[in-house]
Amino acid sequence: MRSDSPGSPSSTGIAVVVRRHIEEAATRWWRRDSAYVDNPRTRFQVLVGYDETIDAHLDGMQVAGQFGMDLIDRALAVQAPDLSADIFAALALAYLSDDDVIVARMFAKVEHLPGAAWSLEGVFAWLDTRRVSAAVEAQLAASDSRYRDAALAQCHTHRLSGGVHLAKILDGSSLDLVARALRTAGECGRVDLLPSVLDWLEPGRESSSAIRFWAAWAATLLGGFNDAVAGELQTIVEQGGSNQRAALRQLCLSLPRPQLLAYLQKLSPSAMSPNLLIEAIGWSGDASFAPWLLEQMRIPPRAAMAAEAFRLITGFDCDQDQGDASLAPPDDIPVPRAGEAEYPYPDIAKVSAWWHTYAAHFSGHSRLFLGMPLGVDLLTKVFRRGEQAHRELAAFHWVLLRPGSTLLPSRAHSAIQWRRLLQLKESSS
Repeated sequence: MRSDSPGSPSSTGIAVVVRRHIEEAATRWWRRDSAYVDNPRTRFQVLVGYDETIDAHLDGMQVAGQFGMDLIDRALAVQAPDLSADIFAALALAYLSDDDVIVARMFAKVEHLPGAAWSLEGVFAWLDTRRVSAAVEAQLAASDSRYRDAALAQCHTHRLSGGVHLAKILDGSSLDLVARALRTAGECGRVDLLPSVLDWLEPGRESSSAIRFWAAWAATLLGGFNDAVAGELQTIVEQGGSNQRAALRQLCLSLPRPQLLAYLQKLSPSAMSPNLLIEAIGWSGDASFAPWLLEQMRIPPRAAMAAEAFRLITGFDCDQDQGDASLAPPDDIPVPRAGEAEYPYPDIAKVSAWWHTYAAHFSGHSRLFLGMPLGVDLLTKVFRRGEQAHRELAAFHWVLLRPGSTLLPSRAHSAIQWRRLLQLKESSS
């Protein structure tokens, strides 16, 4: 082989290119959650484009062959508190080789490095092959709970049921992984485990706040929503904490309209931020709240969130429908924090005029989503083209319409998301 042929270690130019592929694949994957998946306003086509750039760099690593593997080995030899990005690139390259020996060697090299479990979960969410699906199933029986957790988190991505492993965890001999297993049961549509899920909500059962939340969350997705489940979610909302928003969203999507209206009207503003209460109104999908939301748009710190809640109900988009203010919002509006959406500041006169013209079109509907009654065609359209926050809502609505369905994986590789949507739509027709 010529010394300057592709993949030759003696080719300085090739080494620079391959190192660039490794660095870009690793850092882009590491940034993906915070910059795209956790951004409520990321549109699906933007995520598709970003994922394709990561795939292109992984392809470049793969073309380099053994030389690429050697450079990956050097990257992993660096002493660092967190090597998860490099580990992702290494494991992805190993699984792309479709060689059991290479996969086993690479896993043995990284399994004790910091960040390895998260990276393995990342690969499980990235590659949709029989070998990776088999690895997910194998890790469900791992002795290391970190790797069992990673596998449980991606069962629904691979349309796996979790098998007997979920039932064993939910037996409760140990509280380790119970919360994760409850969540997986809901994601995978394990209706057969609903009695075990509900057992975790029994009074006096040894558990934790996280376990009780995920039990109520899973019961809702499995068709087990009842007064006890609703009561547990309401308690979580009242107590606040890390699961308050998710519990409130679950209630708004699940409670029948009369109960939901009564619940929202008695919610204490002191128990949550004003913007969270406004979000809840949007999740309700009830057009009777539109006039109240218009009033909230007159309060500068609440205006953008109120406009988004109005959009969730009516479909009116300040960006697309010329409803954004021509002037910048007041200086005292807080800058959105990481993970918070930057919604447009509304022009209240334009939004009000639009509502005055079209209000009659929204009467008689018990629950609307982006201006339309709930249905599979609408949810499919939103999941295919919508913003990330709307896509997550569409995934939940789908399961609530068809309890026992597999939850669409809105954080996985965009190509996997697309395939799962087509498969779920086909199975529903």
